[in-house]
Amino acid sequence: MRNEKWKRWLGTGVFMLGVFLGIWIVPPLLHKTMRLCPVRPSSVGDVQAVPAFARKYGISCSQCHTAFPALNDYGREFKLNGYVRERGSKEGVLEAKDGSLWTEKIFPWGAMVKSRPYDKKQSDREFKLRALHELELFVAGGDASKHVSYFTEVEAEDEMGFSPELGELQVGYHPSRYLNLLLANRSFFMMDPFQTLSNMGKLTRSSRDFAMQGYLSGDSLDGEKQTVAAYGEIGRENVGSLYYAAGLSSDKGDAEGEGPKDGVIRLAFDSLRGVAVGGFASAGHEGLPAAGKKKFSRAGLDALVELFGVTARGAFAYFYDKNTVTQAREANRGAYTEAFYAVNKDDRPFLVPLIRQDWFQTTDGTKQFGNFTGQLSHYFAENGRAFVEYFANTKREGAPKDHRWTLQVEVGF
Repeated sequence: MRNEKWKRWLGTGVFMLGVFLGIWIVPPLLHKTMRLCPVRPSSVGDVQAVPAFARKYGISCSQCHTAFPALNDYGREFKLNGYVRERGSKEGVLEAKDGSLWTEKIFPWGAMVKSRPYDKKQSDREFKLRALHELELFVAGGDASKHVSYFTEVEAEDEMGFSPELGELQVGYHPSRYLNLLLANRSFFMMDPFQTLSNMGKLTRSSRDFAMQGYLSGDSLDGEKQTVAAYGEIGRENVGSLYYAAGLSSDKGDAEGEGPKDGVIRLAFDSLRGVAVGGFASAGHEGLPAAGKKKFSRAGLDALVELFGVTARGAFAYFYDKNTVTQAREANRGAYTEAFYAVNKDDRPFLVPLIRQDWFQTTDGTKQFGNFTGQLSHYFAENGRAFVEYFANTKREGAPKDHRWTLQVEVGF
């Protein structure tokens, strides 16, 4: 009986993989066959998909996003500039005659509403009806004062009874392309413009698992921390650009920053022609000595490719953890690869098929886990989309396999 169930599950998974691969491959072939050029927004893309930026500058969301919330070149530059199109520009700025006030012309708020009218796991008897799943409120801008940016978020989710929670906080100072300073209570990798080393900018309901693993120390790439970071960019149009970032963070569970400090460094080379490659390294401690201070180190490589209308992203990371009291230690690895294609209509995304494979280890590399995600999004407006997503555990050592179907609708305003 178990073999029969396994065969049915495997058959369904293979069929769905074929469907999503077909959806992903066919549109580019049609474009090429019909000699149509897939539209990729020139230059830059947005960060957190905050509609206030579009309102402030009177531009479309596609100026900054390949498909929100994924950034394009223009959006990455917009983020690097401190959420402004040009440093020091008075565009969208309210300035006092004596120069004593410099702030946004309009209050820079935005919101995102998410609905999940259908959410069903194979292991559940009934599907979940989550008519309203989440509300996110943003206040973000780049003109609090000259060269100062800010970002904050308040979330309310059905899992928490819609009780509002203050999310990430960030303030930045951006005097130069070459040197910028960030003060934040968020993950260091959430600030990264390439959106490859965390869940920032992901199009899916499901997470990139490698960024969620804390292992023995509890330190994950997506972990929210008190962080001071500096970053900059050097380069030339015909050569490419080199992005660097370095940060110092406190213990993950220490809101007041009294615990051990962690260090991280990040480098990425952007060819400015659709290909970027990078890497990172971090090390530090989590927890206080009395509770068993834990040592950790992380290192990895990542890549972003945007060619012929296809966006492909991926990363590989190595995780090492050691308990300095018990001397217990473990080494694990994790990775993902993802690709999506934006079928455009009237210079904006219309249909966006996506596939992703996640893989990670636990228990000193002795257990392997893998997940497949397939999704088809329909953007009924630049600030609104509906998608159907299929998620399956392709490898699950020591845990039952499962798959999940989700229908989700998102509207930003």
